[in-house]
Amino acid sequence: MSHDRAARYRRLALAEPDKEKAELLRLLADEADRGVLVTAEWASARPFKKVGIFEAGTK
Repeated sequence: MSHDRAARYRRLALAEPDKEKAELLRLLADEADRGVLVTAEWASARPFKKVGIFEAGTK
């Protein structure tokens, strides 16, 4: 999956007219290739620690 994401970032970088944005997209592609790019999917895949919700007036 990271290789698909890297390819998408590389295509976007080639199409981007702004050189600074294109460089950022290339950096994202490199991170995706190395497997160190963290996305919202990865963050939400972490175990969720449920915190109790207390009603008003309870101790």
